[in-house]
Amino acid sequence: MEQSGNHAGALQIISSDAGRQNMLEIESAVDNMQKVASELVLERQNASSHTLKVTCAVSVAGLAVNLACIAGILLLIRRLQQSQASVTLDALREMIHYEDGSMSIEEYLRRRSEALATHGKAQIEAEKLLSQIERRKARAATQRVRPIESPPR
Repeated sequence: MEQSGNHAGALQIISSDAGRQNMLEIESAVDNMQKVASELVLERQNASSHTLKVTCAVSVAGLAVNLACIAGILLLIRRLQQSQASVTLDALREMIHYEDGSMSIEEYLRRRSEALATHGKAQIEAEKLLSQIERRKARAATQRVRPIESPPR
């Protein structure tokens, strides 16, 4: 009515009891919508808060597991370093093959030090001498083994 130019008719509808009732119903519907929207927002906030708490708890647990793994690895490394000396000593005690026989590494090192002291040369010269002796022994060992001759045709 207002759009068609009938201002008095529009005021009469608004001032009547039916118009007031309609306005009260509209206000009540808007209030209900706001109440429902507020409840939905509160539910979403609670869900987000719960999700955040769970995520934080899982992150802390993961961090604790990672720290425990790091500590375990560091302990293993420390144990390996402590046992390395004994493993090396055990490996040095193993028998080595030398001059068609076996001797301990201690005996080999004793002989080597005696050779260095006896010859009175620098260590480089002694190493050369020892390598020449080893080459001669290797040649002598290969000369002792005769090649297999092929049968005549």
